[in-house]
Formats: sequence, structure tokens, C-alpha cells
Amino acid sequence: MRLCFSDLDGTFLDHESYSYQFSLPGFRLLRDNGIPLIFVSSKTFEEIRDLQLELQNGSPFIFENGAGLGFCNPETGYSYELLVSFDDHSLIQVKSILQNGSYGKVTFFDQMSAAQLSRLTGLSEKRAAYSLHRRGTLPFHTDIHDLSLDRVNAVTEPYDIQVTRGGRFYHLLPKSCSKGNAIKLLIEKCFSNAQNDNLTMGVGDSVNDLPMLEVVDYPFLVRKYDGSILSEPRFVSVDESGPAGFTSAVQSFLKIGIPQKPDL
Repeated sequence: MRLCFSDLDGTFLDHESYSYQFSLPGFRLLRDNGIPLIFVSSKTFEEIRDLQLELQNGSPFIFENGAGLGFCNPETGYSYELLVSFDDHSLIQVKSILQNGSYGKVTFFDQMSAAQLSRLTGLSEKRAAYSLHRRGTLPFHTDIHDLSLDRVNAVTEPYDIQVTRGGRFYHLLPKSCSKGNAIKLLIEKCFSNAQNDNLTMGVGDSVNDLPMLEVVDYPFLVRKYDGSILSEPRFVSVDESGPAGFTSAVQSFLKIGIPQKPDL
């Protein structure tokens, strides 16, 4: 069975407008070929749930960079399973270190209002409120354009907290939180009957997508909105950016034949 895992912001959704217009051809190809589209995003459960409803996509999904799994039941609606959580004391200490160190002007999501986040991102206030409703991770904004992940992770690692970077924000995650770990668990829970036959693709654009791309059979990196692309020779680089790149990656994936198992 084929499975498609995709990032949202900057990949399935346009970085600036959040439109999925140019992803729709790829989405329809997946649907017409019976291939589940499984979103793997830093977005919250509520944000992805609303997008799923818009697209009429009933596949499971992964929210907050692997902090939880979301499920759609036709009879009972949407539910989730949280996979990780912070130690409150460690989180307080890490927040203090980042705000009082030389990491720029740091503002965490739990210090923002929906109106503030809306102005910062262009999201509607309703969607901004959904984005602020975090269950397992904590994004933050800093006025330093390119914060060194190695430097900041050296500080947070003793507290079992890691930092990654998405399209717009940095994210504090519990150490065990990973898009790759969540993908493995989701496959086990939802696609285990065909696990040995699964052929998986992943598509993303940012540093926080690398754990996803490391665990799929066919990893694709699309260009960012500014035309740049992560330098990762292990993965397939797609010439197009964002949603157009998503569609191009799906087209490439569909051209790949599924290896046949030898007769026993």
C-alpha cells in the first residue's frame, strides 16, 4: 500500500497565503489512486482538523511536530492521542534561559494573544487562536533571523527539551517528540495489516521535516518560498516551491513501481 506523508506550511500550503490551490492536482491524484494523504505538521490538532474537513480528507494525521496523532471516525468525529508532554519545571527553566540569554527578543506562544499572532502571520484571529492552543509543544518567535540550532540545543538538552525550526517559528519540543517517531507509530496503529507492503513518500521544506523524511522510502524536499532549498543529498530535491512542489513530488511518486515480493 502506498502512503503519502506531507508537511503543511510551506509545502501543501503556500507560505504567504496559506492557499492549497496548487496542491490540489497532487491531492486529487492521491485520492484517485487510493493513496492516503497523511499530514505531518507543526500545526495544532484543531488547525489540521479544520483543513481535513475542508478537503474531505479522512486520513489520520500527526500534529505539533509529532506530539500527537489525530483520527477521524465517521460516526464519532475527530479525536486525538497525545504522545509526549513537557516536564513543567524544565519548561519554565528553559523559557527563562532563552528570554534572558543572547537569543534575541524571544516571545513564546503562551505569551501571545490571537490578535498578536494574527498580525504576525496573516492568519485570521480564529485560526490564530487554534494555533495558540498547544497540547505538547511550544513555538516561539525571536527577532534573530537565523538562530543557531546547535547552540540553542546545547542549552536546552540537559532539560530533555529540543528546539527545531519551521517555516516561521522555532519550536520547543519534549526530547522524545519527533515526526519520524510519530509516523512509525501511526503506521503501526492504522496500517499494520499492510505494513510489509507499504511504500511511503514524504514531502517537506524545513528543518523540522527532516525526521519525517528520514523514515520514508521516498523523501522529497521542495523549495522554500524564497527559492532556497535545504542542502540534503540524501533526499530528492524538487525544483518547484511549496504547493506546486508538493504536486510535482506526488507525480514523481506515482511513477515509481511497487517492488514485488518473491513467491514463497
